[in-house]
Amino acid sequence: YLERISFPISTPAVNMSAIFNQLVQLQQIDIDWTQPTYIGQMAYIKVYDLGDMDLVNCTSNNSTPAMSRTMDVNTIGNLTLYSTNNSPMSLGGLKSIGEINVLNDTDINGMLIEQHALEGDIRVIAPGITSALQFTRNCNKYSKLYLDAPLVTNILQLCFAAYSVYDVELTDASNITNTTQAFLQAYSIQKLRLPGISVTFSVTQTNIDAPNMVILFNDLATVVGQTLTISLTPASLILTVAERLIATNKGWTLVG
Repeated sequence: YLERISFPISTPAVNMSAIFNQLVQLQQIDIDWTQPTYIGQMAYIKVYDLGDMDLVNCTSNNSTPAMSRTMDVNTIGNLTLYSTNNSPMSLGGLKSIGEINVLNDTDINGMLIEQHALEGDIRVIAPGITSALQFTRNCNKYSKLYLDAPLVTNILQLCFAAYSVYDVELTDASNITNTTQAFLQAYSIQKLRLPGISVTFSVTQTNIDAPNMVILFNDLATVVGQTLTISLTPASLILTVAERLIATNKGWTLVG
């Protein structure tokens, strides 16, 4: 059984299409990830740590790793993606991932969906994406999400059922048009930053207190006919009239 694959540092850029697929005993890959031009399927391997993955030569559609949830990958370092069509990271045991840089794709839809073991912070730099729907849906253990994606329009179910996340920060929410269930069942959220948001959304049943709700109110854009639902949050019962006016003076209707 093949347990380890090593590639010389001098190996030129090469098509590694499915070279790792279904090597069920493979536990270690020694490789400079800047070398492959195509990786494709990486199902059923047991590599514990993939290290930093700068996939600079994987630029064509579907050239980045298509990872099966049956893999035992525990750790990925910083991940830099250049492809225009990146596959979801459907891993079974992923506990840690470094900064994710998405340079050319237009979405990160479902990239980390159902990573039930994933812990710590998730930091994403994605200047060109317009959609992040279901990005961390059902990720039950991670703590913080930082998303630098100034063009994003769709955050449907962004943090749906992400029970443990307590700090969510988008650097720019001014282009968002779809917030459906973005924070539904994300009960632990204490701090939420959405600078420039101008479309109806809900933070019901989150754990946002009054001071952090005021910060959220200050992030709101001036609008006409938009609603922010804050019911069943710690803030909803203790916000003062003056604090609520921060939002309502910008045209928002507060529910809760």
